[in-house]
This record gives sequence, structure tokens and C-alpha cells, in this order.
Amino acid sequence: MALRDQFTEQLKAAMKGGDAPRVSTLRMIMAKLKDTDIAARPALEKVPDEQIVTMLRGMTKSRRESVELYKQGKRDDLVAKEEAEIAVIEAFRRNRWTRRRPSRPSSRRSPRPAPRPSRTWVR
Repeated sequence: MALRDQFTEQLKAAMKGGDAPRVSTLRMIMAKLKDTDIAARPALEKVPDEQIVTMLRGMTKSRRESVELYKQGKRDDLVAKEEAEIAVIEAFRRNRWTRRRPSRPSSRRSPRPAPRPSRTWVR
């Protein structure tokens, strides 16, 4: 399932469950995604999932910076809100990563680097 579809499904589930902070965060993600689509419109109709993951990474980074500033300003209420948003965003990033990981270890391994010859120093 594409990330766009996951956002929509999660938004519906959060709205049915009455989870207001999650609904707010998902709407924020979808709004940012629309902005990204509009910015890429001449070349692409919709941005691919790789760019969506990059967008999510940027959203997480900006929220982490906000958390640090809120901690300095002793605004614990805003720190909790931003951390809750980070948790929702990170859930999509982690979910994406676990699906793409191979199910078994690869039999191909990179060869070990050759040992370096020892040097003798002449004085």
C-alpha cells in the first residue's frame, strides 16, 4: 500500500476513534504532501514515495528543533504536543523501513578488505 493510501486510511481510523491529536497530525502531513505535489507539478503529477519519506524526515527534524526550543523556554505543554506529532510521523517512517527490509540475510557479502602490508620505518 502506498504511503498516500496509508495516510488516508489512518486519518479515517483516527477520526472514527476520536483521536484528535492524531487527526491533527495526519491532516498536517496531508497538507504538506499537497504542497509538495504542487511544487513538483510541472514534472510530476504526484511525488513518489521516496520523496514522501524525505518530506517526513524534514517534518521530524523541524519538530525536534522545536522541542529543543520549547524545552529551553520551559513550555512542557508544547513539548508534549510536538513529541506526539513526532511519534505519529516516525510511525510512518519506521513502517516504511520494516516493509522494505529483506526477510532473510543476504548470501552475498562484501569481500573483506585486503590486509595492509606492514611498513618498516628506516631511520
